[in-house]
Amino acid sequence: MKKATHPLRAKFTQLPGFTRKAIAAWASATLSPQSTVLSDGLACFAGVTDAGCAH
Repeated sequence: MKKATHPLRAKFTQLPGFTRKAIAAWASATLSPQSTVLSDGLACFAGVTDAGCAH
């Protein structure tokens, strides 16, 4: 696989709901602020930017 076109890691965790607040709390506790997050674009995933990650 080419590093430029495929994610290097994946993290799956059950959350209490699809809310920006829940995603932000998870990202703050789990991800490094230097992380880049790829998602399906649901609005709740904007929570990763609240934690300092790129999205």
